[in-house]
Amino acid sequence: MDPPIDVSVRRLTQHSWMLGFSKICERVTTTPPSNAIFSWQDGKYNYYVRERVEKEILKPEDGLDEGLVDVVGPIAALWNIGTNTVCKVRAWSEGLELESITIKFVGKYCPWVPLPEVIHCWIDKDWSRSFLIYKRVEGKPLR
Repeated sequence: MDPPIDVSVRRLTQHSWMLGFSKICERVTTTPPSNAIFSWQDGKYNYYVRERVEKEILKPEDGLDEGLVDVVGPIAALWNIGTNTVCKVRAWSEGLELESITIKFVGKYCPWVPLPEVIHCWIDKDWSRSFLIYKRVEGKPLR
């Protein structure tokens, strides 16, 4: 996979992340701007995602790569964005079901199963991966 799955989310500054090829996530204490595609609140901060402007020069700052929680081989990885928000990235190809659809299905037919609140999902066709932003679910990891 090019680039590798573990660089799908790159912290640019203390308050911003590049998500795949085309999206930027920013943390603010004010109302998200009008160019936000979607936004959510996590603690005292607001987060929003916008399209990357083609002419933007994006260079991650050294030492700001924390947030990567887990890498599942070359096909999936998880990052913390904020205190209670997770970004999950998976390899994607045409015909592959999105995890958000599976979450919705399980919620409909098995409402007793604890599920994350999906904030937003999208497909980054330039990098052949899906992105899922969701709220963390309380509990213990299966490991």
